[in-house]
Amino acid sequence: MPDITPPITAPASQHGVTVSFAELPALAGRTFTGDWFAVDVDKLPLFDEASYVDQNPDGLDLAIYPEQLVEGFHLLSLLDHLMSRVLRPAPGEISGWNYGLDRVRFVSPVRAGERMRLTFEVLQAEPRGDGYLLLFDCVIEVENRTRPGFTAQWRVLWVPAGDGDSEDEECRDE
Repeated sequence: MPDITPPITAPASQHGVTVSFAELPALAGRTFTGDWFAVDVDKLPLFDEASYVDQNPDGLDLAIYPEQLVEGFHLLSLLDHLMSRVLRPAPGEISGWNYGLDRVRFVSPVRAGERMRLTFEVLQAEPRGDGYLLLFDCVIEVENRTRPGFTAQWRVLWVPAGDGDSEDEECRDE
């Protein structure tokens, strides 16, 4: 019989949902929606500096991009922050490891100051080594728009805390 668990929405008043290791398999099929968030225009140059875009020897013609554009890799880097505001592994019980991204699409430009939020469905929670490989279908919605800012499928390996120190071939192979 299919699980008819309703979508989980984590408003700011709940400070997100914390899950235990035992609850990970039950996440499959669940949908989560985060709170609205905006990138501060003052943070744009910090990302360029941290990712060495400011040192690109070929330069960058900013005239071809919308003013105050949040660059695609900057948006992707926000996934962890936006996800952790909604769904968190139990502290000291689970460690999360970025496993990779699939099907990334930048659908419409996102500018600093525009409010966006992460909505995602947990497509899979598959056993992998001592942990679970979760597949999230992520959509960054932009307030007052029908088209999302971007979509991506994100894989994260959640293992018992302390298990991430060794190189486990079983965890890395698909």
